[in-house]
Amino acid sequence: MKKIILFSLAACLVASASMAQQNKDSTRHFRGHDRSQFHRHHRMDMSNTLNFSDQQKQQLKSINQDFRTKMADLNKKEDITVKAMRDQKSTLIKEQRTAFQNLLTQDQKDKLGDMKKKTSERRQEMASRRLDKMKSKLSLTDDQTAKIKSLNDNFREKIKSFRENQSTDRSAKKEELMSAFKQHKEDFEKILTPEQLSKMQEWKKDKTGRF
Repeated sequence: MKKIILFSLAACLVASASMAQQNKDSTRHFRGHDRSQFHRHHRMDMSNTLNFSDQQKQQLKSINQDFRTKMADLNKKEDITVKAMRDQKSTLIKEQRTAFQNLLTQDQKDKLGDMKKKTSERRQEMASRRLDKMKSKLSLTDDQTAKIKSLNDNFREKIKSFRENQSTDRSAKKEELMSAFKQHKEDFEKILTPEQLSKMQEWKKDKTGRF
């Protein structure tokens, strides 16, 4: 039941990233190399969407090359602790992100802000549709639905706050995230009746069953 509940919670929250999925793939968000690869390709796509000039494209290429070189040099180090390795990779990723932001003109920053806003709105719409589907499948009452929506909204804000907090080191942030997921799962279970939890267990047996 634990696995199906975790999956259901993730489906009810957000699309993507983030750290918000409740399966093994979510651990990739804590691996500097995998995460950096995603951001690098994402920025290349952004350069086309934001109509980068040839000079900006060349600068972006240089930034990415410098990042890859530093990351490769860091991976070669053998006399370094796991924590130090994670922290240094995190620093390199932050530096790359800052360099990318510094490339943008104000108009491009405004356009990027609008794109992020629209993406956030689409995710909220998806979360709303998933909650409606869950309401139907589990026969949730209006009160239960409202409580789950409030729980999910608060959870998203908490996760967003964790990710934006630059003062916390990666290890501590990971612990906070895992604790938040655990608490969210427990709070979610308290909203459901035993019959509803049992129904989720039945879906677990049917691998094709999804919210």
